[in-house]
Parts: sequence; structure tokens; C-alpha cells
Amino acid sequence: MAKDKEKPEMTWHRHHKRRGATRLVLGVFLLLIGLSWLGNDMGLWHLNIPWAPLALVLFSIHMMLSGFWRLKEK
Repeated sequence: MAKDKEKPEMTWHRHHKRRGATRLVLGVFLLLIGLSWLGNDMGLWHLNIPWAPLALVLFSIHMMLSGFWRLKEK
């Protein structure tokens, strides 16, 4: 086996490790958005971020398209 070629197990492990990190970032992002809106609705603080819904929609579209492209590559 050549030095520059990786073993399939190593590639599989790296893929799932990276996928777990992506899910963690997504989870933290959604948690922060949910907590900020909940605090705003409960009157704990008053956030005026008019672009937040647009950012959430764009982020969601990006996640869906990247998942679609990943499936298409396989």
C-alpha cells in the first residue's frame, strides 16, 4: 500500500468524527437561537435582530444543499 493512500477505516473514522463536530455546531447554533427567542418572549431581555429569521433560513438552506451534494457525490 502506498504511503499517500489512507486505509478505508481511517477515512471512515475521520468522516464520522467530522460529521459529529458538524452536528455539535448545528446543535449549539439552534440552542442559542432558541434560548434568545425564549428569553425575548419571556421578557428577560429585549433583542431586536431583524435579520435573525433570514440568517436561520439561509443557514438551513445551506445545510440542506450541502447534504444533497454529499449524497450526490456518493
